[in-house]
Formats: sequence, structure tokens, C-alpha cells
Amino acid sequence: MNELFESQKLELLERLIVEYAPKKYPWWKPNGITYTSTDEIANTPPYFDLSDARMNFKRSIYKAAFAFLFFTAWTLIAFFKVKWIGFFMGCFGIILIGKSAIVLFDRKSKLKLDKQGICIGQSENQIPWTNVVATYIKASGSGTSYDCNLLIHYFNNNSKSFECDSVYLVDLDSKYERVAFSIEYYKMISE
Repeated sequence: MNELFESQKLELLERLIVEYAPKKYPWWKPNGITYTSTDEIANTPPYFDLSDARMNFKRSIYKAAFAFLFFTAWTLIAFFKVKWIGFFMGCFGIILIGKSAIVLFDRKSKLKLDKQGICIGQSENQIPWTNVVATYIKASGSGTSYDCNLLIHYFNNNSKSFECDSVYLVDLDSKYERVAFSIEYYKMISE
């Protein structure tokens, strides 16, 4: 059973290396989707030390606070300065204030790392480091803005199959380099 698992794990790793290999894009489409292994990111400058390894990654509060304040000001102006259409703009603003307030006050961890494994979101299922096959950062962008996702390929003990989970990194309170360093640090100390 263990030899079968190891051979399937190696087969998946080889398939991921081929699938996530850099692709050449035409000159008019320079920024496509790139996949970078977290160990490649962790071993390139800027270098981090052990104090930079974090356990909990939460949603950033700054963007949500700015959105909340902006929509609050917009709603107040719409209600008191604009005539008849201000009522409808104000009602729409109240909906946006509610949505931004939910994001602002949601301070739960989105990604937890420790010596035992990775926990994504609020799920109780922790992925042990022995089951993690590969972790990649998927970056896609248009030149001015980038979206980064953490892809975690692992073996699920419950379904007895290999699976992939994704964590949206742009909303977190740390840069993706620090997330990659923390993952590689906890992989290393768990061995």
C-alpha cells in the first residue's frame, strides 16, 4: 500500500511539473498565468528569517476599512445632497455598506499552518504535511494588477484520492512570498 502511494505521489509530481512548466506567450500577450513552486519562491530574495514564519493568515483589514468608509460617505452624500435619485443611490449604498461591514468584521483565519499540517479556512480537516504533495503559487495578471492563488495538492485520507485546494492570497494580510516561506518552513520542521 505504501509503495503504491509513493508511486502515485511521484506520478502526480511529474504530471504537475509538466503541467505547470513555463509557457511561451506571444509578444502581444506577455502576462499569462504562471505557476511557481513555493520552495522556489522561499529560496529567492527577499530572504526571510524564522521570525517571518507565521501560523495564521487572516483577511487584510485595510481594504475592507477603506471600502466601508467610502460607501458610508457615499451613502450619506446620496441621501442628503442628491434629490429624488439620492434615495435609490442611498438604498444601494446601504447594501454596499452591509457587504463591506461583513468583510471588515470577518477576522477569522483563512489559512493556518503548524507542525502538524495546513488548515484552510474554517474547516476542521487539517491536511497533514505527509499528505501534501506539492504547493504552487498561481499568478495571473494584466500587467498592472496580479491575482495570486495558493494551490495545495494533497492526498485526502477520507476519499483516498489526490485533490487540489485553492486559497485566494490577494485578500490576506501578508504577501505571497511570506506565505510561501511559512509553508516551506513548516514543511521542513515537520519532517
